Amino acid sequence: MFELLVIACISGNVCEYQHLPPIYANEQVCAQQAAIVAGMIHARHDISGSLTYKYRCRLAEVATQQISRPVAGGHS
Repeated sequence: MFELLVIACISGNVCEYQHLPPIYANEQVCAQQAAIVAGMIHARHDISGSLTYKYRCRLAEVATQQISRPVAGGHS
């Protein structure tokens, strides 16, 4: 399963970050959902402004390992 991270910006002024849970079966479905999420963010803020977005689809196992790994200097 893949998780999705999206950053969408409208006219370069307003940016929104979305982190969606690992529910996507493959990278293609995840990438398609990134476009949908970016469009929803765009509509929520300003339909007339230009939209740019970046996304990352990554395996849930990779994300889980990064979250569970201790942070240097962190408290236990």
